[in-house]
Amino acid sequence: MEIEAKFCLPNVETSNRLRAANQLAGFELSAGQAKQVRDVYLDTKQRSIWAAGYACRRREQHEGILMTLKRLQGTQGAVHRREELEILLSGYQAPTEWPDSPIRERVIQLIGEAALEPLLDLQQDRFVRQMSQGKRLVAELSLDNVHLLAAERELSFFEVEVELAPQGTEEDLAAIVACLQDEWNLEPEPVSKFERALAFLEKPPSKNDLLTPEERLICQAIAERDDLYGRRALALLALGEGATQVTAGQSAGLSARRVRHWLARFRQRRLDIFPPRILSEVQPAPKPALLETGAEQESPPKTEVSPQPLPLEVLFGRYQVDQKHARTVADHALALFDHLLPFHGLPPERRSLLEIAGLVHNVGLESDPGRHHIAGRDILLAHPPADLNEQERLVVAVTTFLHRKRITSKKLNKLAQTSFADLPEPLQGEALALAALVRMAEGLDYSQSASSQIGHVSQREGTIEIEVVGPSAAIDAKRAQTK
Repeated sequence: MEIEAKFCLPNVETSNRLRAANQLAGFELSAGQAKQVRDVYLDTKQRSIWAAGYACRRREQHEGILMTLKRLQGTQGAVHRREELEILLSGYQAPTEWPDSPIRERVIQLIGEAALEPLLDLQQDRFVRQMSQGKRLVAELSLDNVHLLAAERELSFFEVEVELAPQGTEEDLAAIVACLQDEWNLEPEPVSKFERALAFLEKPPSKNDLLTPEERLICQAIAERDDLYGRRALALLALGEGATQVTAGQSAGLSARRVRHWLARFRQRRLDIFPPRILSEVQPAPKPALLETGAEQESPPKTEVSPQPLPLEVLFGRYQVDQKHARTVADHALALFDHLLPFHGLPPERRSLLEIAGLVHNVGLESDPGRHHIAGRDILLAHPPADLNEQERLVVAVTTFLHRKRITSKKLNKLAQTSFADLPEPLQGEALALAALVRMAEGLDYSQSASSQIGHVSQREGTIEIEVVGPSAAIDAKRAQTK
């Protein structure tokens, strides 16, 4: 049984900070070791292994070829618990030629007489650190830069994995998970690298994977320049259309290496890769629209475009929203609205607006997982849900922007300098209350199992106590409490 926690890393800067850290969650971190890892995933033409809920991996090592069979299954938050069978071979052989072992028996049971063939090839730059407490080895921390190249399509992403060592405990892993979530603000990665890569290969290239609608407009304006900034913008536009780095470089007159460089910088800094004077030439300088605060810097103020409202079902389809999770969060938000009415004091007509806010809170997740609260805000400013007035559109964008990170006094002071300040003061307070309800509601489905429900609710000495029931209740209640 493999027990590990997986998180998305939003950019290389965060990866580098984890490389340099001396401790994590109170555990000491060893000096790291860099590794090059190549994983080839195998299956039959009919994908018999994948259909049965497994992934078969071939990894070449100094000692030989390590064959691994992993069960693919749902997770509870960041923690993955998976059946794992392995065998070390001196050279690659068909499963019928493997030594007697549980993995040989299981693979043959899954594929019969069919042959295994390569399905996809993942390359990883891995940086490994040991986590310990005194002489006790608790876990292994791996910082991965993953790259997939197949059928003229490319996928790159950063991940951090924490695999529990034999001497480590579930309590140790829970402490590490809490630290990565609350102190490092990392988002759990619920699927395996194999599943993520396979989904990418089977999904048509999307125009919304890289650039927000506003960023695309600005890049289109900059691309009209006949200089290095124009070529840089052309490359980003081509990448946003699903082109490979090589093809994007050819269309923009840049080498693939330069495209790779600017893509990495863009993912860290967004439109700040262009000088302020270039940006000022293609956009006006209105009051900033809901800037990000804290250590992350938001991209420059967005160009003003006329909002194009969309029905919810169109928004969901265009931005690939997980509708089951969205519906669950909206239902939890409505239940919290009703139970906490004496505390939040929101007028009854805000209940329907809260439902919409819950449904669209994760609309930016597929476009930009590491900054999905910002991407979601930009999407909703450009394409607000239909049938909302101008003020309600801004409120929904605010709740999406605020749902992910802590709502601090510093963030509120920043909001006061944006278009949020144009809302009537009572509506500003209502928007913050709605955002708080969405935050708690999202925590109640942190496991994304849609299994947790609100049970008994009681009031005592000015405090509301909410019971959470269901198989993932402990995980979801803890996250809701943090939120």
